Amino acid sequence: MKAWFKHYNNAHGSKTIQRLQKKFGFHLGYAYYFILLEYCHAQWDGNSKPFFVINEQTLRYVLHISSKGLQKVLDTLSKSKNFEVKQNEKVLEISWPKLLEIQDKDAKYNRKRIASESHGAILEKNKKKKKKKKKIKEQKDYSVFLEKIYSIYPRKEGKTKGLSIISKQIKTEKNVDNFQRAVINYTEHCRAENIEKQFIKHFSTFCNKEFWVDWINYKGTNERKTISF
Repeated sequence: MKAWFKHYNNAHGSKTIQRLQKKFGFHLGYAYYFILLEYCHAQWDGNSKPFFVINEQTLRYVLHISSKGLQKVLDTLSKSKNFEVKQNEKVLEISWPKLLEIQDKDAKYNRKRIASESHGAILEKNKKKKKKKKKIKEQKDYSVFLEKIYSIYPRKEGKTKGLSIISKQIKTEKNVDNFQRAVINYTEHCRAENIEKQFIKHFSTFCNKEFWVDWINYKGTNERKTISF
């Protein structure tokens, strides 16, 4: 079974590991335990009982240890209730329920982690929704002022569509002021030039940004009306 195999951060406190360290030294005892554990885990399918039939020579090669040294390792591990070994000539039969225990801990941890991540994702999603709602709520409604601006526009056609178009463009008081200037300038221009009503833009056409922004700084208006906020 090829998988990432965790070493728990309190493993060094295991009595089994401490016995091995006492016999083989601090580093070698620790290494023998985990090399053997990892090797057995790699042979295990993760479902059946952790039982392994291993050639003694293979295990000696894996641990880089003599036959006598391997016997000492196995004897030390056998003192643990989670490890059993039987030897039939040069073949070792190892039962190591410890692997099931570790797997169960991993499964429980993963379930908690997934549940925690899912909960966190839901909280983050709700947080974004609240933030979006708050932003919409805080956004000032300029519809009243746009209605007033429309009241001075020289041709009263295309109101509903025009207000819908312009309301999407107006986000600040500065935007309102600019639009108001554009409407006043265009209105005064139509009056000064005696433009017939049929040739004056519908309000909805005037509200297209490509058009009305050109009238913000139009020169030639002598009188300005203002709408206070």
